Formats: sequence, structure tokens, C-alpha cells
Amino acid sequence: MYYSDKPISSKCDDQLGRNSFAALLAQSLLNLNTQDTFTVGLFGKWGSGKTSIVNMMLSEIEEQQKDCPESEKLIVVHFEPWNFSNTDQLLSQFFIRLSSEFRNKGDERLAKIGEALETYSEAFDILSAIPLAGGLLSFLGKKGAETAGSKLKKGCDEKDISKQKEFVIKLLQEQSNRILVVIDDIDRLSNEQIRQVFQLVTSVAKFPNTIYLLVFDKDIVVKALEKVQEGSGRDYLEKIIQMPIQIPDIKPAKLRQVLIDRLNTILSKYEGIAFQQTHWQKLYEPCIAPFVDSLRTINRLCNAVQFKLSSISTEIDFADIVAISVLEIQHPEVYEWVKEHKSLLTGEFDLSTIREKNKTQKELKDFYIAQIKAVLQKDGHSTVTDEQVEEIIAFLPHLFPHFGQKIGEIYEVYNLNVFRKNNQIAHPEKFDRYFSLDLDEVSIRKSEILMAAFEAECEALIKALLEKEEKGDSYEFLEEIRALSSDLSADRAEIIVTALLTASPPSGYAISKELSVPASKRSS
Repeated sequence: MYYSDKPISSKCDDQLGRNSFAALLAQSLLNLNTQDTFTVGLFGKWGSGKTSIVNMMLSEIEEQQKDCPESEKLIVVHFEPWNFSNTDQLLSQFFIRLSSEFRNKGDERLAKIGEALETYSEAFDILSAIPLAGGLLSFLGKKGAETAGSKLKKGCDEKDISKQKEFVIKLLQEQSNRILVVIDDIDRLSNEQIRQVFQLVTSVAKFPNTIYLLVFDKDIVVKALEKVQEGSGRDYLEKIIQMPIQIPDIKPAKLRQVLIDRLNTILSKYEGIAFQQTHWQKLYEPCIAPFVDSLRTINRLCNAVQFKLSSISTEIDFADIVAISVLEIQHPEVYEWVKEHKSLLTGEFDLSTIREKNKTQKELKDFYIAQIKAVLQKDGHSTVTDEQVEEIIAFLPHLFPHFGQKIGEIYEVYNLNVFRKNNQIAHPEKFDRYFSLDLDEVSIRKSEILMAAFEAECEALIKALLEKEEKGDSYEFLEEIRALSSDLSADRAEIIVTALLTASPPSGYAISKELSVPASKRSS
């Protein structure tokens, strides 16, 4: 099962405990009893679940109003401006949506308002009705001004438009329903469209008995406004938004529980996958938890992990594939750097050791901190914080103990046998498979090793050894079996040593010494 970023629509699907906040927001909007235009801003970062909260809020409003008389119900209009490609279309579609909502209520009074709104929007190009310093048409640019101007010459003038707007206002004042207009995903628009949405709310569509709920990432909108407005974007927003509401941060414990539940579900789907609880616990806090900051990140991570496991699940370590996928999603430029520095990270033919022999561990750590910072900056990050760099420098030694030894961050004994046995990315011969995801490149499968070490009879084992010798894979095959030597019983060790001596006496003798059985496992 792959996970979609599609917002939830029901509190039944709420995994992050946001429903209570959505219910509070719904109640606050229902209780807003103002006859003027009132603007509420709902702020949240991308991936923070703004649209899901809006959907639950709308569901709550519907639930609370189901027994109310129609004349007392809040009329809800949900408008998504990013569905429209340009400013002209965006503004005209806004009035079409508003008019349609009134017409479809089955109320003659409201239908009349819908007709008046449509007439108002058609009076001339909506853009030309937004007053700015320097005249109605100044913001359109030369081409836009000429278009709007030609329409004015055909019979419409500013006085007609003002009269039509006054008529709409009069009709809205005379009816008892309040209107809630939800404009979501404003931060997905172009800078110019963002400006037009706010001017729409404060000018052309400034209507009585109307509440606007504007939903966006505040930082993005502030920057956009500063590029198209004179002065501070933040100050501009403060003049418009009468009730600013910041979506509460998701509790880390909630996010982590969702992540763990999903990873457990994924893990249960694949047989034969290596999962070492101790290794997972070592990696989780420094390499996974700090980078999981939203439900969107969890969705992307779980989808990436499932994709990789579908091709190579039995030949990697689960904790390692999750950790390296976290890096790929959150810092793809560093992920690419890791791919290119196999020797440095795993110790295979690490020529950097020669160049660095006179440097202290602190000097080396400072050198690689600077290198990681440069990698982040090269990829176009506007700001690279020390915290970001420190998180990555803390990440790498846990996944690659050889690198940890170089910079003095030692969290795990550098044991190639353990890395080989568990198919960890820290082993030079296992590293590439985490990036190629090509099972055909894995010459000796884990299932073959386990069969040879724990199940195969002597004759079958001899045959397998001879086949590997013929293919040139005998050394790797024997190394894989040797990595499991501490797990062998005395009987299995005897069968393997016999097979080795029979298949290849000279090398068999050398390896048989490595396969000596611990005293605790020897038969009396």
C-alpha cells in the first residue's frame, strides 16, 4: 500500500489528533456575528495538514448546522484558486463559484444575489475593478490596461460598476445568512496572483455578512507580497487579517507513532528481510527521528522504502534502507555525496587516510562539516543552518562507523564481519546495492548463504562450493559463511569444515581455523 498526500476529509481518518483544533475553529467561525467583512488567516507550513484541518472544520460546521433553519445557516463557499492558470481566470472563477453557490440553494432570495453577483462580475474585466494607486488600470500593465480600457469604451464605466456593487451589497445586507468563503492553497499561486487574491478580498469582493478564511504558509506569502508590493509584506498582511490563527505544531510523539506503525506494516509484508532490533535502536534517534517533521515526509519516506524493498528486500538491512531513504528525501544533495564517497565512508581503499594522516580528528571533523555545508549551499539552499549540518554530521557516523572513527564520533565497533552478516550499508561489498537496487548485481543471495550455513548436507555444500569456484565467487561465498561462524552449532561447523576440506584442501584448511566452534557450543 502506497501512501497518498491527499488531505483527509473526515475526523475518522485523523491520525494526528487535529480534530479538536478543527472543531474549535469551526465553532469560532460559527460564533462570529459581524455584519461587516471579516478576514481570518489560517497559517501553517507546507505539509502541516492545513487542508485536512479545513476539511474537518467544514465537516464539523455541516454537522452542527444540520438541524438549523436554512435562513440561519452559514453559507459555505470553498474556493481553490490554484486550479486556475492565470489571474483573469482566477478572479472570474471566484465570482462564478460564489454566484453558483447562491443559485443552487433553492431559495429565490439567494438566487437573486447569485444573479447580481454574476452581473457584477461581467460588468467588465474583473481585474480593472481593483483600485490601486495611479488609477484602476495601472496595475494591469500596458496590454491589460488596453484590454480593460476597450471594454470601458464599449459602454461600461466605473460608475456603472460601483452601482452594481452597491446593489450586491444591498441584497446581502437584506438577507439573514452569513457567508463563509474559504480560499485555500494561496501559497501555491504566483506572486501576482497572491496579491490579486488579497486585493479581491479587500476591495472587489468586500461584502457584508461575509467571513473570509484565507489558508496559507505565512512566510511564503509575506515574501511574495514583498516582491509585488511596496513596503513590508508582513505589515500588509496585518492590515488585512483580523484574526490570525497559527496551526499548532504536531507533537513529535504523534508523528513518530504514525511512522512506526507504518514501518511495522511494511516490515510485515516482506519475508526474509534482515531486521536487527539493536541496530534499529542505534539508528532511529540520530538518523531517522530528527528528519521526520510532517505527515507528508512520512508518506514520502514509506513510499520510497516500499519501492526499494520490492526489488531487493532480502539483501539489505531494514534500518539501513530506512535511514538512507530519509537522507534521500530530506537532503538529496547529501545523498548524492554519500553515493560518491563509498571509500571514505566504508573504508574500502580509503586513500584519504594517507592525505589525512597528520590531521587530528577535530580537524577532520571541521573539514567534513565545511564540506557538507558546501554541498547544501551548492544545491541552492537559501540558508544553511548549523543545526542542519550538525544533524547530518551526527547521521553519518552512525550509519558508517569507519567515517565515525575518522572524525572521532565512535558509536559502534567497526566490525566488517557483523556488517557483512547483516547486509549493512557500512560494508564495502554491500554499499552499492542500496543505491542500484538491482538484485541481479547481488552475486550471492542471502538465502543461499543461510542454506549453506544451516541446512545443506555435506554433498550439496561441496557441489555449491565447486560451482562458486567455477564462477569466481568462492572467496565471497566463504567470507559470507565465515561471518556466520559464531551462530553455527558444533554439528553444522563440522559439516562445513568437511565440505571445505573436500572441495579445496589448501584454502579449506585456512578457513577451517576461522570456523572453530566456541567452547560453549562444543559437544562433550
